[in-house]
Amino acid sequence: SHKILTIDTVRILLIGLTIDGTGKYVRIINQSSLVDYVQEYLKLLPNNTYDVFIAITHLDMATDIELASKIPQLNLIMGGHEHDNFNYLRGTNYIPINKADANAFTVFIHRCAYNIDTKRFRLYSTLAQVTYEVPNEENTEAIANYWFNLGIQGFQTLGYNPNAIV
Repeated sequence: SHKILTIDTVRILLIGLTIDGTGKYVRIINQSSLVDYVQEYLKLLPNNTYDVFIAITHLDMATDIELASKIPQLNLIMGGHEHDNFNYLRGTNYIPINKADANAFTVFIHRCAYNIDTKRFRLYSTLAQVTYEVPNEENTEAIANYWFNLGIQGFQTLGYNPNAIV
């Protein structure tokens, strides 16, 4: 599915796309037909549903590049999978593809601007290292801990003890 966030009057369409081998909680689409799927999905949305379109992905770089090349409505692709940081511009509209390093060693800080009159999206991105010198933000830490603990519970349900010392 998708999510539309509205900030002031700007409507931001967010979709999440991930590799084929993810669990039962998502709809599995073969990566080779992912572009077609997204194009068809966009056709189901009423006209003028969104102003900015962002894909949050966990796909290989080749698939992200294919998305940028074949879906010109995209404004930004961000995500992971390669475990190294990348900052590419691809497609006829030079769609940014930003991926930070694995395991939160780095993060991209995105500052976005959208001109309502010209319908122009601007992105200013900075890759920043995450170190112990960066203080935790309370709300973000609570959400991160929730998802971390959910992952630990999932491993335990499968019979693993990820906290065991080996």
